Amino acid sequence: MKQVEKKDLTVDCCYSHIEIIEMGMKQLKTEGLKHLVFEKGLKVYYFEELKNGLLRLFCSTSKQSFYL
Repeated sequence: MKQVEKKDLTVDCCYSHIEIIEMGMKQLKTEGLKHLVFEKGLKVYYFEELKNGLLRLFCSTSKQSFYL
């Protein structure tokens, strides 16, 4: 997996927690999910925490789909 330098989010790429916060994302509180979930605008992003401390984006959905 590659780490992305630009501020565009790409599925299967890795980001640091700081990068995600600097992009203006807000972490959502989730119960029963082992993954980290962030929102920005009308999108929700799902991250897997890797052993090296990076977060891998594995999915993004509309905010409406998340709250269904």
